[in-house]
Amino acid sequence: MDKLQRNKTTAAQAIAIEDGKDHPFRPGETHSTKYFDLLKQRRALPVSAKRQEFLDAYHQHQVIVLSSEPGSERAIQIPQFIFFDEWEGNGKIACTHTHRIEVASAAERTAAEMDVHVGVEVGFAMRACIIIDEAHERALATDMLLGLLKVAISQRTDLKVVVMLATSDAQRFLDYFGDKKATHFKLVGQNHPVQITYIKEPILEVFSAALNLAKYIHEKEEDGDILIFFSSAAECEEACLLLRKLEVLPLYSELPEKQKSRVLQKRTKRMCVCATNIAEASMIVDGIVHIIDLGKAKHNGYNPRMRLDTLITGPISQAAARLRADCAGRNKPGFCYRLYTYKSFKEETKAFSTPKIHENGISEFISKLKAMGFDNVAEFDFVDPPHPEILFRGLEDLGHIGYIDSKGAITERGRQASKLHVHPVWFNAIVEAHKLRCSLEMLALAALDGSNIYLRPHGVRYYADLARQQFADFTSDHLAQLHAFPCLQQWCFDAFLNHSVLDEVARVRQQLKEQFHLLFPDWRAPNTTPFIDPNYEINIRKALTRTFYYRSDFRGPAGIGQYRVVRANWQAGIHPDSHQVGANHECIIFGNLTYSGIQYMSNVTAVEPEWLAVCASAPSASIFTLY
Repeated sequence: MDKLQRNKTTAAQAIAIEDGKDHPFRPGETHSTKYFDLLKQRRALPVSAKRQEFLDAYHQHQVIVLSSEPGSERAIQIPQFIFFDEWEGNGKIACTHTHRIEVASAAERTAAEMDVHVGVEVGFAMRACIIIDEAHERALATDMLLGLLKVAISQRTDLKVVVMLATSDAQRFLDYFGDKKATHFKLVGQNHPVQITYIKEPILEVFSAALNLAKYIHEKEEDGDILIFFSSAAECEEACLLLRKLEVLPLYSELPEKQKSRVLQKRTKRMCVCATNIAEASMIVDGIVHIIDLGKAKHNGYNPRMRLDTLITGPISQAAARLRADCAGRNKPGFCYRLYTYKSFKEETKAFSTPKIHENGISEFISKLKAMGFDNVAEFDFVDPPHPEILFRGLEDLGHIGYIDSKGAITERGRQASKLHVHPVWFNAIVEAHKLRCSLEMLALAALDGSNIYLRPHGVRYYADLARQQFADFTSDHLAQLHAFPCLQQWCFDAFLNHSVLDEVARVRQQLKEQFHLLFPDWRAPNTTPFIDPNYEINIRKALTRTFYYRSDFRGPAGIGQYRVVRANWQAGIHPDSHQVGANHECIIFGNLTYSGIQYMSNVTAVEPEWLAVCASAPSASIFTLY
């Protein structure tokens, strides 16, 4: 290792170290048998043959835009290539992912291949190299990070950036960083040819056609697993029921991790996987030969005028269609049956998916950018700038909760809020809860931040809803979530609660406790429960009002369950999954306003009008103007 030179290491030097019997990072120890088994698998990957070619590009350019096909193992192999090259500089290498499940699995796999431990040499939680994986998903955090890195590389010539994506949209990133600093490096996967077939004429019953095609393939076609792409979890579950004569498994993001991992297990019988777009790139399933693509997916949207999140089923992009087709043929030639016409594919679909910055509110990212010193966010160099109205609404939201002043400058409260690892809107609630001695509970709700802890598996939804009633609170969905939070793993299984979400909430809450203690050194966790403090639940609802008063509603004249959103005078109902349905509260606050055919409020809590009046008397209370 002493002979390695930063940005001059060759593939041959690194391979010689990897092939050695002695462990390079632990003097006196030797490699395990498992290490050499994994090393043999690594060397068989197509990416290994391009190791020196990648290092040449890495040495000569500050930014590498790396595009690859599914199955290239880029997220595992590229960081290891860079590791040996950056050894002498003693800098850390960071690799980002857009999905939490990928972070842990990638870290564990990388550690296993290097024969080291997660949390020591490899972990996940002055960098020499930043690797951005899944850049094609254009997540909000990814776009902001790319903008910050563009600033960083102009000031640090020693910093390297690798942008990795699974689509052909490399030119967008090359143009963004500039041809003088960036170069394109392409990797191939392990894919065999995939034969793509389109239907000749549009069909109405696409769902039924997909099921019939799956049955035909199972009965008539050669061996190989089947993967069907549906647009929603409900369709996946319904298809599993109707295809029960096959060995069929669902795959969608809301599933518990144990159920997701079932599709990765090897089987002797043909398997049929009914999946949403999570299977496009986030989880690669070996053995898939036949793809049935319905060409639809759920798309998020954001209406800045109503501050309304939307979830609409629509066509996928051409890039997403290619990702779906590439899921076949990893082990042998594959087949992709697209249940839409070639004309529809070419003329009615976008080339690439819409960046998330055009589909979401961005107040959180405006807050963080201003805290970093980017006062004029409109001039920040985004890969794709946000729509002006989305930007304006984000600034307006931050003004209403006191995080920026009338001139758009960040306030001290806004600066403190931006330090939390959750949406800064929760800071006001946590501070108010601190005064009311219920801060631990509010930290748990902030860590949850709208995530759904409830599971409603298809076929047993009645029993899931019965189990959920034990946590019900008929004044607040937030309190109902708090009642469920302390569950242990087995209890989660029995009560149809999502253990992985609760586990993540516990981890984030611990981080928030540490961050909150830094902001308020005199803070101590209060010893308060419903049995000690008779105002326990009222205080939690009051603290929530301090944060979400600008998302308030009054009962409308139309009848039970109909409310008027104060902020914009829109009519909305309470989501059917809420415990507050039918409670007919006079006044409520909500966490989210979503449109999916009907305008629904979720995470609803009943509040008193006088609590809102206190918030409305603040200088920033112009939010209560109807417009």
